[in-house]
Amino acid sequence: MNKAVESLLARAVQAHQAGKISAARVQYQQVLRQAPQHPVALNLLGVTHLQEGETEKGLGFIDRALSFTPRYAEAWCNRSAALKALGRHLDAAEAAQKALALNPEYPEALNNLGAALHELRRYGEAAEACRRAVALRPGYVDAWSNLGSACKALRRYPEAEAAYARAIALQPSFADAHHNLGAVLEETNRHDAALASYERALAAQPGHVEAAWSRGLLFLSQGRLEEGWRIYERRWERKKIRPLHPSPWPLWLGETPLEGKRLLIQYEQGFGDFFQMARYFPQLQARGARCFLQVPEPLRALAARNFPEMELLGPRENPPEADCRIPFMSLPRAFGGIPAATPYLAADPAKAAAWRARLGEGDFPRVGLVWRGNPEHANDHNRSARLADFLPLLARPDVQCVVLQKDLAPEEAALLARYGNVAAAGPHLADFDDTAAVISLLDRVISIDSAVAHLAGALGRPLSLLLPFSADWRWGIGRAETPWYPAARLFRQGAPGQWNGPVAAAAAGS
Repeated sequence: MNKAVESLLARAVQAHQAGKISAARVQYQQVLRQAPQHPVALNLLGVTHLQEGETEKGLGFIDRALSFTPRYAEAWCNRSAALKALGRHLDAAEAAQKALALNPEYPEALNNLGAALHELRRYGEAAEACRRAVALRPGYVDAWSNLGSACKALRRYPEAEAAYARAIALQPSFADAHHNLGAVLEETNRHDAALASYERALAAQPGHVEAAWSRGLLFLSQGRLEEGWRIYERRWERKKIRPLHPSPWPLWLGETPLEGKRLLIQYEQGFGDFFQMARYFPQLQARGARCFLQVPEPLRALAARNFPEMELLGPRENPPEADCRIPFMSLPRAFGGIPAATPYLAADPAKAAAWRARLGEGDFPRVGLVWRGNPEHANDHNRSARLADFLPLLARPDVQCVVLQKDLAPEEAALLARYGNVAAAGPHLADFDDTAAVISLLDRVISIDSAVAHLAGALGRPLSLLLPFSADWRWGIGRAETPWYPAARLFRQGAPGQWNGPVAAAAAGS
């Protein structure tokens, strides 16, 4: 290779290592003008684009480097980082594995592999990859932090706490590690210590959105509602949240009168949020607003019947004209309280009659069962149980169990078929209007934290809510009741992942 080219490359690398990204980029481009297939210059030029958030462009240069030099471990490692940034986690894991096939003792590739596997929810493999990375490089801060995240997902809390503590010891200003340590402390119900960790994250990085968000949710859990709802409005700054459908009208948070105004109520997050926040819809109408309500199809019939004066839209539709808008989860801040009067939703009497005929007359109390929620939910691995955990309920001969779970796996259907006191309604529910009709016939619903639980609460039906050791902010800390649903009773795990206690307590009360 031309000595002048190599000299220019060396100066580019020196500038890059000194943090002079723009100067390094110019010099890499100069190298490529003289040697268009130079793999190192292509790879590192790609890295400069990754560092400035131009991920697609960076990936293009890295791929060109690999097209000329396929056995280039560093380029495969950088490709992995680019693909992870693009959300292509399976491809990112494969790229990291190709780097490791060329260089098995490559800490950066192991760390990238661990991060990608974590996103794929392959937490055990993620932990192993990160553990190998820190064994090779004990001072590798990011790998210690990623190891903590994998162990946290596996509920190996002492290991997670130790990994985050190690990352912080190596880099005391590492805001992500302080925030993640706070999450471990909160999941193990050490709330004051968790809040202190969130505060340390914000002291290290005042604009740390996730730390601010976690702090706000903890305030809500603690009943510090005014502070919590104010911080909750920062949710749109988070990368992990699903954005609202764009609407051009200003946000309304209760500061101006609504009389005669056209208000768009924007759907966000999930079905359970709709059921929880529907309590505020009558108040909007009472203030004189003409309301447009965004709802997905599974909620449409239920919403149309309960709120006939509202004009229904799809979740990605806007009205022709409006004066202001409010997302569902901003309603508590706008109103400043929790209207607890239930029911505020009602089932369709005709559908209820049809389901009564379908279920038949029974001599025993009817209990609805839900043991898992949406698997895409970020905390589903903590909030959802297994059907096997519900066996004490199925085994009670003095209760008719009505399964409200829609997506039964074949092995679940086979297990339920062994019990004569089980009616599997879930697979036959067309939408939530059907679900409401069935719930209206039940003496109690026993559910994990799910949309069906919120629907039962909104209908005013007795609800036994089974909660993980560290529950969602909605359910407070250590409480057996909730202001959201007066007819609900909360049963909490005594240890992370242990459902036997709350299931037994709920079964005893059925």
